[in-house]
Amino acid sequence: MNGYIQDCGSVKMRIELYTEVQMKILHKMSLLDEELCLFMDATGGLVSGYDASLDASKPYYYTVMIKNPVSGGALLPVAELVSTQNHTENVSSFLNGYMQKLVYIAFKKN
Repeated sequence: MNGYIQDCGSVKMRIELYTEVQMKILHKMSLLDEELCLFMDATGGLVSGYDASLDASKPYYYTVMIKNPVSGGALLPVAELVSTQNHTENVSSFLNGYMQKLVYIAFKKN
């Protein structure tokens, strides 16, 4: 769990980005608000200069966010993914892996 980059694909571009601190924030917020809502957005306009000869798909940047508890504050990112595998199975795999790690962090003894 060290660092910000959690996983990098070697054949197709896939980079998972999140930290243990982000997971702990999500966990604490979920304890404070049982109706906590996660927001997810994706864009294909942030990655430039990508060599399409390596992979025919355009890279997309996905981010999972929660509402900031500070009134008027920006959404807080809790996980990010940059990937050229822009299909349901890949995004679901990312989210499922993240949730498994989140459960581990939530019950880990410090």
